[in-house]
Amino acid sequence: MGKIIEINGEYFVDFYGNGLRFRKKAGSSLAEAQAKLSEIEASLATTAPEVPPGTATCPLFFERFTAYAAQSHHSVTAARFAAAARHLGVFLESALPEPRYLRLVTPRIMEDYRQQLRAQHPGKPALINFTLYLLREMFQYALALGWLNDNPLRHIADVPEPGRPKPRTYAESELYQLRESLSPADDRVLAVTLYAGLMPDEVRVLLWRDVDMAEREIEVRRGNAEEATIRRVPLDVRLYEMLRELRGQAKDADPVFSEPRWPPPVNVYRLRNTFIREVLVRGATLTRLNRLLGVPDVARVFRYRVFLPAA
Repeated sequence: MGKIIEINGEYFVDFYGNGLRFRKKAGSSLAEAQAKLSEIEASLATTAPEVPPGTATCPLFFERFTAYAAQSHHSVTAARFAAAARHLGVFLESALPEPRYLRLVTPRIMEDYRQQLRAQHPGKPALINFTLYLLREMFQYALALGWLNDNPLRHIADVPEPGRPKPRTYAESELYQLRESLSPADDRVLAVTLYAGLMPDEVRVLLWRDVDMAEREIEVRRGNAEEATIRRVPLDVRLYEMLRELRGQAKDADPVFSEPRWPPPVNVYRLRNTFIREVLVRGATLTRLNRLLGVPDVARVFRYRVFLPAA
């Protein structure tokens, strides 16, 4: 079901659940990794019962989803999903007859739930919309399981948020002019933020051993050696070609950029916002985005939902 891989002296387990691939850190020894893989496989086996179509109940689905969220998201984001599921579950106890089949959760039911949220949280549209977003992602999981044929929140509109600002990004023409004004060395540094979302403190410590050309990923570390958090960011094809040409005879312990600079008029935050916009326009979810950025709490990236195709 899964496999163990070693990357720069650390072990990770790759495994599949419900047709999706996941990777989790598993320690610094093969024995730890084997134990972690066995634990994950046992968990998947106990949380994946065969359920005939149309017979899944809401409590079973919420239990299944929260187990999935705990495996695939940071604990902070997983806790937010669990809280949203609990809140909806309480509403459904009175809205649906026993045994509360999941297939009975219709758009009409979810519109009633939205109205309850508005009554409970007047003047807090962002909180209501955040809850609805979490539940949309949750119901997408039900579609992946084959337990629902459509997302009951797909056509439920968000609550209006007057004056909601849109993060500043670069237009294509602005990017072209900006990059034309830079030296080749500075443009390569800019590309790492534009195509991978890395910030200056991450670029400065980036070593060639962190660039996995075979898997086409960058391993990004934040924090000191003992408490570092690690994420893996896919290499955009443009960034891959740039790094492949730049690598040359450099050693694994060499920095990718010896003296990275972001000279004026480069705005690093606008660059990262542009990366975020492109990721979301291509169909990524906010939970995918927060993993790419190394942000534990999906609430911190919720403001970027303005870039989602349906936003």
